[in-house]
Amino acid sequence: MKRNTLIWFIVGVVFVACVVWLVKTPGKQVASKYDSFATCIKDSGATFYGAFWCPHCQEQKAAFGKAQKLLPYVECSNPDGKSQNLICEAAKITGYPTWDFQKSFDLTSSVTPHQCTKDDGSQACRNSYKPDLVSWLVGPVVVYTPTAPVAKGDKWTIAPGARIGGTIALEVLAETTACTLPPDA
Repeated sequence: MKRNTLIWFIVGVVFVACVVWLVKTPGKQVASKYDSFATCIKDSGATFYGAFWCPHCQEQKAAFGKAQKLLPYVECSNPDGKSQNLICEAAKITGYPTWDFQKSFDLTSSVTPHQCTKDDGSQACRNSYKPDLVSWLVGPVVVYTPTAPVAKGDKWTIAPGARIGGTIALEVLAETTACTLPPDA
């Protein structure tokens, strides 16, 4: 009987040691199909400004799945959810989400970009007009940039320092950052 107890005691100790080892040993990280895409966006110099309480920001992050942790994300809201931190105040972020692009980029549109005005009849322009920024409707995307887009056929070059407000389709992010979107995205 004592021999069986000793054997079960040893089996129990080995079992507990294995469980502790499994818990303490970091598991192999499973790569997301968007890991390289999110890393490329970060490497492009783009910045994604958002707020934890913003549903559009959460939607934008969710589009990247587990790779959202690799995005160049800046949280703008203070914990109270009512005020903005100094980083975003200094960057003059006025809405969420906002994507800021340090490098120039191209957007494809067969239609000439339209400059939005305060009394514009376009729904997209009315929803995104900001008095301190110049808004350009480039196809379905509103871009905030002080200079007019420059034509290269159906491609329109946008100056460095431009911003896009709102949730951006992954295809548009791929185009603006010159990053490759995963084939099955």
